Amino acid sequence: MKIKVTQKDIDRGVKNDCDSCPIALAMSKAFGHMISVNDHEYRSRISFTYYPLPVDVQNFIGHFDCEDQVEPFEFEV
Repeated sequence: MKIKVTQKDIDRGVKNDCDSCPIALAMSKAFGHMISVNDHEYRSRISFTYYPLPVDVQNFIGHFDCEDQVEPFEFEV
């Protein structure tokens, strides 16, 4: 599944928040239900199963949480 992180997701995102960071917002939109992420994996609030995040997504989260400039991008899960 392709996930699109938009500028709106970035603008609305909250640093260090597993449920409201730009990645969680974009994934929740794509999956149609709440997705929670940490710095290296995500989980569905429906199945509670953990899945690894791609390295570029992990890097994005680190940069966003450090308040570095980040840009919209796409990734596959």
